[in-house]
Amino acid sequence: MLDFLPAISRKIGRSGFQMFHIRYWDPLLSHLFTESQRPFVRYDPRNLAKVWVPIPDRGEYLAVPYADLRRPPISQSEQEAAMREIQSGGRRTANEDAIFSTIELQRKLIDRARLSTKARRTRARRPVEPPIESNPVPSSDTIDYSKPAIPYPSETWSS
Repeated sequence: MLDFLPAISRKIGRSGFQMFHIRYWDPLLSHLFTESQRPFVRYDPRNLAKVWVPIPDRGEYLAVPYADLRRPPISQSEQEAAMREIQSGGRRTANEDAIFSTIELQRKLIDRARLSTKARRTRARRPVEPPIESNPVPSSDTIDYSKPAIPYPSETWSS
């Protein structure tokens, strides 16, 4: 599956590498790669929390997480939306902290919208109670059957 994921060439150093303005690091990187090597790093656009670097001469991949493991998993589309939001605010470049804080704000906004939509849909599905009539229908105890019934105009035939 990893062979079919998108890949980007990155220069790997002792402190890891950067993709999508996010730093990735694993202690094995400095042992596997020299400063001049630029391998193709594979990533899953649905989850950027982990990327894969091919291990030289082994045919295997090393899973490399964010350098800051406290960061939540994000998708590439969330990262791109955060970058657009940051740049629309007048900033030319974005750092990792700005990207993750913007994504957190966007997720909160989506959650609030989802809750209000869910509440509106719940209210729409709720059965409507019939209005209370001002002239209630008399019960059979209060009807005087000795008097003739008075028909409504729609019930009489005109000739």
